[in-house]
Amino acid sequence: MAQVILIEDNKSLQDLLSLNLKTYTGAEIIPMPNGDRAIDLLRILPSVDVVVSTDFVGKESTASLLLEFIRESQETPVLVVFGQSPPYKEGE
Repeated sequence: MAQVILIEDNKSLQDLLSLNLKTYTGAEIIPMPNGDRAIDLLRILPSVDVVVSTDFVGKESTASLLLEFIRESQETPVLVVFGQSPPYKEGE
C-alpha cells in the first residue's frame, strides 16, 4: 500500500484531503503538523511514496525545507506542493 505524508495546518482541510486521498488512491495517509516532523518521519520511514504539503505552515517555509531534505538525502518521494513551489535549480 502506498504511503502519503500530508502536511496541512488547517485541520478541516487536512481531514478533507486525507479522506479523498485515501478514498481515491487507497493510500495510507500520514498527517503531519509541519515540515520538521515530516522530515523526522522520512528519516526513519524512507519508503514513503508521496509528500503532499502546503508551501508554508505558519512562518516555516515547509515546501523549501522538504525539497532541500529530499535533495540532500537523495530520498525519492514525490513532492506535491499547494501554493508557491520552491525554486527549482537545474542539476541539483
